[in-house]
Formats: sequence, structure tokens, C-alpha cells
Amino acid sequence: MTDSHLKELVVKALQSLSIRVAGAALGFLLTVMLARYLGAEGAGVYFICLSIIAILAGISRLGFDDAIVRFIAAHAAHCEWHAVQTVHTYVIRIVMINATIMSIILLIGSPWLAYYFFDDTNKTIFIQIAAAAIFPFSVLMVYANALRGMRVIVFSQLLKAVLVSLMTLILLYPFITIWGVQGSIMAYTLASMISCGCAVWCWRYSLRHKISSCLAGQVNRTDVKKRLMASNWPLFGVALSGIVIQQAAIIFLGSWSNEAETGVFAIAQRVSFLLLFPLFAVISILSPKIAALHHKRKLASVSALMRQTTLGLTLIALPVGAVVYHFANEVLALFGSDFADGVSILRILLIGVVVNTMTGPAAEFLMMTGGECIVRNINISGAVLLCFFCFLLIPFYAATGAAIAVSASSVLLNITMATTAWLRLRKGTYCT
Repeated sequence: MTDSHLKELVVKALQSLSIRVAGAALGFLLTVMLARYLGAEGAGVYFICLSIIAILAGISRLGFDDAIVRFIAAHAAHCEWHAVQTVHTYVIRIVMINATIMSIILLIGSPWLAYYFFDDTNKTIFIQIAAAAIFPFSVLMVYANALRGMRVIVFSQLLKAVLVSLMTLILLYPFITIWGVQGSIMAYTLASMISCGCAVWCWRYSLRHKISSCLAGQVNRTDVKKRLMASNWPLFGVALSGIVIQQAAIIFLGSWSNEAETGVFAIAQRVSFLLLFPLFAVISILSPKIAALHHKRKLASVSALMRQTTLGLTLIALPVGAVVYHFANEVLALFGSDFADGVSILRILLIGVVVNTMTGPAAEFLMMTGGECIVRNINISGAVLLCFFCFLLIPFYAATGAAIAVSASSVLLNITMATTAWLRLRKGTYCT
């Protein structure tokens, strides 16, 4: 049975990896175009706005990203389609309300944020345009994760890894030609709206297909909602701390430094993140698989998958990371002369990214097997540590200090997470 699970994981992971490669290529091309068209300062404005969108969209989702994968995967494994629909409807309504509130708050606070980040209230319009992306981006992520829980991996990965970048890329040149930096944010916002519409269609198509293949039964909706929220509150802490970990450096750098310095750091960080796509490709398959196996108490299969996955990711991360580290200067030359100073920043960030990949899907294992509180506590500690490093280093070393803060906190967090996951796996404490 373990071999069949591993075979399914490998086949679907290859599909996911192919889509991730396409998404990474599109993302890389988009980043190059942004850097070339906007320069370091314009890119800094763009990525600050994207960080604001990511933060408020993350708050809007209340940590449901992982909860919806876990519960939909568990119920779909038993063809409990009424429960799947209950989970989806309940989550999407909450996220829509929250996203609307976050958009209104950002619109109201946009003049203050423009002055805080850009020292120029004339750039308020940038943040107001970004506010329009919060709702579609939040809904898009919920549907993409719901499809992941259903193991509709192709649709899920296309929505998360390809579609937004592709649509932004198509819209970017004409929008920048007409509106400049403002046009780049408009392109991203419109791309999020188009992708959101596609996500709704994909969900309805996939669920209709699943229901037609299995007779659905009745379900206690109150019980499903109660268990969902009980699992989700710890995940909300994970989501909030995850937002801080992902976006804090750009936010602090944008407020304490200038847009050009922020742009150089953001480009280097984007390049370093390309090394994470093998990990994300495996996670997209492994998370619902672990949830389903854990629900069926097939614990030996979970253990075998974790060991083999971590080994495979390590064999990928080390050589790829070494190549990018060695050719960092040539890689950043693609983005233009404004980013030549980012070589040391990229190399520092690569250390944290390689360690992250080598430690494997430890957080996902914990969250899919009832260890949400453990992940929350570790993530919160990592977020606090990152903020401390940012306060300590960014005022003196700017983008280099931000890179050190991100990489150091990432290494400590991921080693702690992996150690906890393997101890829990070895002792079998996750089976309770």
C-alpha cells in the first residue's frame, strides 16, 4: 500500500512540478519585465503594494488555507460530498465578508500609508488600486486550496502558480506604457479578478464531476462547522505569523529605507524563492494525501512518505542552490544595472531557502495530523525573531540587514519545525 501511495505522489508531483516550472518561468519573466520597465524605485513601489495586498488578503482568509485542504481531503476520501460542500460554502462566505472589510479599511487608510511608505500622498492612488485586489485574490486562494483538497491538482496549481502571473504579464506592457508604475498595479489587480472568475468555474466543474461519480449522503453541518473552526483557530495564528515572516522585511525596509533599496531586495527575494517550487509542488500533493491517510489511520504510509519526500527534496535543493549562488551576478544582470548591488543579498537569502527546502514539508505534516497548535507556536516564535532581527539590522544595513534577518530566522524556524515533526513522527504522538 505504501508503494501505491508513493506512486500516486510521484505521478501527481511530476504534474504539479511541471505546472510549477511553468509558473516559475512566468514569474521570473514577469519579475524581469517589472525590473526593466520600472527600475529599482518603481519595482520597490510595486512590491510594497503587493505586500500590503498579501497581508490583508491573508488576514481575510483567517487561516482557512490549510484547514480547507485538510477537511475537504478527509471528507472527499470517503465521498462525503455534502460535507465537502458545507466546508466550502461556510469558508467562502466568511472570507468574502472579511475581504470586503479589509478593502474598505485599506481605502480609508490609503493616504496615511502613502505618506508612511512613500513620503508622498500623491501616491495614494497606488494603494487604492491595490485595495481592489484584496477580494479577488482572497477568494482565488480559497478556491485553489479547496481544489487541492479534492486532489484536482492541475486546476489548483494553474490557479495558484500560473494564471495570475500569466494575466499580469499579458496586461503589463500596455498598462505600464499608459499609466507607468500605477499601470503595473492595475495589471496585477485585473489579473487577480480574471483568475478569481476562473477559480469559481473550476470549482463548480470539479465538484459536479465528483458528485456524479459517487452518491452523497446526509451530513451534520453543525458538527462539520464546529470541527472546522476548532481546527482553524490555531491555523489563524499560523497564517498571521506566516504573513509576518513573508512580508515583514519588505514592509520594514519600505518604511525605514527607500523604494530603490526595497526594489533590489524584493527582486533578490523573488529570485531566491524560485528554489522553493519543488517543495511547493510536493506539498500541493502531500498535504491532502497525509490528511486522508491520517484520517484512515495508515500511519506507516505517512512515515514512509515523509522520509522519501525529504530525501528527494534535499537532493534537489543542494545542487540547484549551489549553481544559483555561484552565478548570482549573472542572474541579477538580467534585471538591469539598478540591481547589480543585490548579489550579496541574493546569496544570503539562498541559504535560508535551501535549508527550508531540505527540511521538507514538516509544517504541513504537523498541520494535517492535528498539530496546528505546535505549528502556530513555532511560527509565532519565528515571526517575533524575524521582527527583532529586522529592528536590529535594517536601520544600519538596509537591504543586506533585511536579507540576514530573513535568512537567519528562516533557518532557525525550519530546523525547529523539522526536529519537532520528526520527533512527533517517531513517537507516533500524531495518531491521537
